[in-house]
Amino acid sequence: MGNFRIWAYGQSNMVWLNNTTPGSPINDTMLPALRQLVDPAGTEATLSVQYDLNGTCFSGTGSGLTNAAMPLQADGTYGTASSVCLVRPRAPSDPQFTDWANWPLTNLANARITYANGLSAAIKAEVSCILAMHSEYDTRGYAVNGWAQNDSRVVEFAWRRMIGALRAALGKTPAQLPVLATIAVPYTPGSDDGFDATTRAILALAGDAAFNLRIICEQTMDMTWDRDGPAGAYTWHANNDDLTLLARRIARGIAREMGPAWAPNGFRSRPSVGPVAYWVQRVDDASVDVWVRHDGGNTLRLSATPTLGWQARYNGRPVAVSAAAVQPDNRRIRLTLAEPCPSHRLLTVAYGWGNTRLLPGGGIYDDAAGFDAKAIAAGISGAERIDDALRRTRTRLAVHTTAPTN
Repeated sequence: MGNFRIWAYGQSNMVWLNNTTPGSPINDTMLPALRQLVDPAGTEATLSVQYDLNGTCFSGTGSGLTNAAMPLQADGTYGTASSVCLVRPRAPSDPQFTDWANWPLTNLANARITYANGLSAAIKAEVSCILAMHSEYDTRGYAVNGWAQNDSRVVEFAWRRMIGALRAALGKTPAQLPVLATIAVPYTPGSDDGFDATTRAILALAGDAAFNLRIICEQTMDMTWDRDGPAGAYTWHANNDDLTLLARRIARGIAREMGPAWAPNGFRSRPSVGPVAYWVQRVDDASVDVWVRHDGGNTLRLSATPTLGWQARYNGRPVAVSAAAVQPDNRRIRLTLAEPCPSHRLLTVAYGWGNTRLLPGGGIYDDAAGFDAKAIAAGISGAERIDDALRRTRTRLAVHTTAPTN
């Protein structure tokens, strides 16, 4: 039987997921679900979490930016050794900006590396993946550090620097130690542009096969994230209810990516990451059909507020979406626009863009969780809530006059 450890990495929302939180979403929800999905007989894999006690899991720091303005230093980097971040970046306008491998680490980052270096060879050998939740300080940092220019590479390069140092400390190559990431999480002090830039950084890393980052949770905006205020206040952190749901989704994502290697004989799960909107077709001047690709499911369920999360822009300015309805083929959602937009070439459509919460009505779901019984083990409570929401569109979708070819 193999012993496999998951390294917990992230910002302050990761604190509430780890084993110091009442209810322990990782220990009490994620690990039992993951074991049930990966190796229900318990004969192939022993799974555990390695909590990093010397970095972002407990300090809420960003990778490359902080909540405060970061001063320029004589060496051309921003921040100081004691900054509340992990990596001191250069500005995008700096000629040495792309030399991220030489960006200095902060004291917090070096504490992480010291901690990793000090682990026994046996524990290092068991670390099999890095579980990452991110945005928070980096999201906010774009708003207060104008030198960052909303350039997603500031955070992308900081991740490359920090994860590279962590992998080296654990004696692992990217192929041996994948990063399993959620899409950027909501963070109220963060700006829409900052959230988008952080998300684009994660997507860029996911698109680089050599870096080996895999996104296991594509949508986090259908949660209330009201830990620090009353429901609907949309303040800083998630509540335990949200974290339990996120823990279930994370379990399915980890199972999808790691299950075949951890338990090649017993692995039985077919977890989804949710449906995706991928094409927009003009119907008339005031309506479009958004085509949705299912991920294991075959029906669509809109939220209690059907138009929530949809955004349209015509000739560069926002246009309200006044109605949304699933079409009979369950592959299209028809959006009605609040005003005519006669030139389809000037119109774009997006879903869940920026820091937008999909509240109070929740997200759009398909029935992927119930599609394959093996993906939802009987022992997992609240299985009906594991359905993944429609993913945030990665770009603003252009409008076409024809249906897609696939």
